[in-house]
Amino acid sequence: MKVELLSMEKKWAFLLVDSREVDGGIEVGIALSMREIKLLVSYFVVELA
Repeated sequence: MKVELLSMEKKWAFLLVDSREVDGGIEVGIALSMREIKLLVSYFVVELA
C-alpha cells in the first residue's frame, strides 16, 4: 500500500492512498475540525443538488 501525505497543517491533513477495493484507484483522506467538516458537507450538498 502506498500513502502520500500531500499536506499537513496544524489543524488539517490531506492524503492519498492506493485503493484497497479498486485496482489502480485511489482513496482520498482528509482530517478537519467538526466545523470544517460541516462546511465541506454543506458545500457538496449545494453543488451536487
